[in-house]
Amino acid sequence: WKIAIEDPKGKGDYPAVVYLKDAAIATSGGYEVYFDAQRAHHHVVNPRSAFSPTQSVSVSAKARTVMEADALSTAVFVMPPKDGIRFVNGLNQSECLIVGGSGAKVSSRNWSRKA
Repeated sequence: WKIAIEDPKGKGDYPAVVYLKDAAIATSGGYEVYFDAQRAHHHVVNPRSAFSPTQSVSVSAKARTVMEADALSTAVFVMPPKDGIRFVNGLNQSECLIVGGSGAKVSSRNWSRKA
């Protein structure tokens, strides 16, 4: 499968295009569903602060199953990016790409365009 990761800014500039085989990918982001006019509160909530995280705009995670990828993308989204990368680097058969508010991309050491 060839998968384009959605551009959080909606301009068609995909942060990555990946190829999957025997793997799954999920993306968590705070750029589509908001609960206030200022767009400060979205559908992902940090369980420690009860606020929407703002350090990352998008986190895509690859794992063996869809459930693992979805859980991983959400968990990393609520973490500071450096902590999220460290966490994913400690896992087997998982990878992630984090897009920050400035558009900067940070990835786990195993992130590749092919899975």
